[in-house]
Amino acid sequence: MKQLTDTHFTAIGTQQFYVDTRLITMKVKDILTHSNPIVKDSATVTEALVV
Repeated sequence: MKQLTDTHFTAIGTQQFYVDTRLITMKVKDILTHSNPIVKDSATVTEALVV
C-alpha cells in the first residue's frame, strides 16, 4: 500500500496542502510588521491585501 501512495505527485500534493493550510490559519498579527502598510484610497481591495 505504501508503494502505491508514496509517489512524487502525492509528495507534491501533500506539501502544497500543508502550505495552503498554513496560509489560511495564520493570524494577522503574525503577518504584520511594526510598520503598518499604507495604500492609496484609490487602490482596490485586492491591491490593498497584496500590500
